[in-house]
Amino acid sequence: MVLRVTENNVSRFLRLTHLFDDCAYAMWVGEPNEARTARRPRRLTLSELDLLMKNRKATWGQLRLPPDLLNVPDKDSLGWRTLEHLWDQIKPLIVEFRDPYNLSRLRFSSLIAQHAELIQGSATTLKRLVLRYYYFGGTKNALLPLAPGTRPNQRQKNKETPQHRRGRQSVSSRKYGANDFVVSASDIEDMCCVHSKLCLHGSSTVSYAYDRYLADEFRRRHPEEYAAYINEQRSEPVTLRQFRHYTKEARAPDDETQSKRAAARRDSSGTLQAASPGDITEVDATGGRIFLVEQGKPEGPACKCIIYIAIDRWSRFITGLYVSLKPASYDELRYLLLVCMTPREARFRAMNVNVTDKVWPYGRVSAVMTFDRGSDFLAESTKQAAADDLRIELAYLPPLCPDGKAIVERVIGVLKRRFASRRLKGSYKDRPLDPKTKRVARRARSAAAYTLAEVYRILVDEVVQHNSRPHPALRRRKVLAQATVPPTPMQAYLWGLQNLGGVHSPPLTDADYQRLLLASGTGYIKNGGCQFLRRSYIPVNSEALVIAARSTKRSKETSVRYDRTFPHFIYIPTTGPEWAKFEMTPESAEELRGMSLDEEEALSGTSSYLWAEADTTARRERVQNVSAASSRSTAKRKSASQIQSQASGMRERETADIKQRLTKNNSGRLPDERTDSHCSAGVDWQSAYREEQRKTVAAIRKQRKAK
Repeated sequence: MVLRVTENNVSRFLRLTHLFDDCAYAMWVGEPNEARTARRPRRLTLSELDLLMKNRKATWGQLRLPPDLLNVPDKDSLGWRTLEHLWDQIKPLIVEFRDPYNLSRLRFSSLIAQHAELIQGSATTLKRLVLRYYYFGGTKNALLPLAPGTRPNQRQKNKETPQHRRGRQSVSSRKYGANDFVVSASDIEDMCCVHSKLCLHGSSTVSYAYDRYLADEFRRRHPEEYAAYINEQRSEPVTLRQFRHYTKEARAPDDETQSKRAAARRDSSGTLQAASPGDITEVDATGGRIFLVEQGKPEGPACKCIIYIAIDRWSRFITGLYVSLKPASYDELRYLLLVCMTPREARFRAMNVNVTDKVWPYGRVSAVMTFDRGSDFLAESTKQAAADDLRIELAYLPPLCPDGKAIVERVIGVLKRRFASRRLKGSYKDRPLDPKTKRVARRARSAAAYTLAEVYRILVDEVVQHNSRPHPALRRRKVLAQATVPPTPMQAYLWGLQNLGGVHSPPLTDADYQRLLLASGTGYIKNGGCQFLRRSYIPVNSEALVIAARSTKRSKETSVRYDRTFPHFIYIPTTGPEWAKFEMTPESAEELRGMSLDEEEALSGTSSYLWAEADTTARRERVQNVSAASSRSTAKRKSASQIQSQASGMRERETADIKQRLTKNNSGRLPDERTDSHCSAGVDWQSAYREEQRKTVAAIRKQRKAK
């Protein structure tokens, strides 16, 4: 029971927690968020309680529980187990506090402290749970958590302060400028009125109600903003998201149906010469001297692509090539290693690049990776991942090392010069250091390439030519001449893997490295398939079929592994030796053809802008048509009887017209003025019919007389 006490027009609530023969214990209660700071129940004699009821206009009643305490969790769920655990902690104290002696100030705190020491818990938390139990009427559901949230702002707003629009601006603000329209209470009332009115006549979508609101209520209340919106001088003053938010807030509960070990540095062995292919791989990232811009916007901001190259030191064979629009990091290095050790054909076919595994065979992960001392790969995360996760040795080149990093640097320099010689859009030959080279770089920026596929075609072509062209360093390797192997990087690499490999190899297999190098993501299993990156995937192997068969219509979040450079296949880790493999559907693969995920992310802003622009234009036309139809005066309509009589007259005239056409009027008189001009005289079928009838009767009479 709760006693409402009114004093100076302010009401307070006193809840009785215990009632004994000679006294009672009560505590002041208020808002649900005040339960955290509630005080323990205090003792009141029966005479004090009676005096309180008489002098302060007190009335007995009950208080409703907060909605969060009425949402009882399902049995055996996490919330249910948490509730039972909390109740088991305070239940012995609740039993002890049934004795009035234990409710005194000293005994109350002492018992809580002793019990907290017994269960090895916090006395403060235990005390708050007990007071929370009594605060909400002594129910076990009082231990359920309340929804967190900020306290409402109690400061009064100054009416003279001008209001401003809150929230982020639309993508259309690039064209129309910032939207400064502030929604008032009258506007919200109009939105709810339109939505409720349309719902009364049947199910209505929020988008349709939003169009009608802009065409009618908004046009009448804000004619200037509406005219500017129709004339394409500003974006939508009230967005669809605002309309949905305000109508959902004001919707009644019964209308609800309407609608996320650092690695030690490898000591120098005294030599940088590799013993065989797959022993040492040199890795580097370069700016590429290539610009990419959005198609149709050459004056827009250009992004500079980063080229990652991996070269086998022994054979000079380029094992991997990767182009990214993101800064150099360990994640990009992982994708480069995946390109080195996976088949080329399917990967580059998705980028519309014609290359096969026979022309450019894939290699293997080397035991040692060599970097320079630049900032690209010197991060601690790179050391940690390469040494601990991949178990690959890192070798940072010491200074004054002539035969180390110069191999990959020379290859990169040759590739950059060939870009300019092949007239690739957006490329330039030399580093912009003087005015002449700076002008060349500016011209390349203004005539940049549009897609990474263009860059990949030139790069892959140059890589294939490099791997197939004789290399002077291989000419000095007499072991190749002894085995009659052509001194080309590709032939030397393939021959060396079969005949010289195994001297220094990595500790893990290629299959294990493929799994370790995959990136992590979040997918959703639903309806026998998997949704990842807004695309659909279907099961491939038996493990994936088992997962798909257990799926339901409700999506279930799961962790997936994928190759960012080739997202056509994803994997779901399982306890077995084989991971569940899913393949992208042909429709989703066609959407991603010729484009990488980096390009898709870079074009997300443009895609959102184009969508918003098209949606705004289409809605503007719909709103204009609806407003024109609603503002146009309705003409006086004819009654149903008039329409029926008019139709009957037309039928009669049509019948007379047909009869007149069938009748040949040989009298020579002029046709009546009411007759149509196209009617002409026809055969006198009535006279012909009578003549034929007379002949028939005469023949019958003659036959009878003959008998």
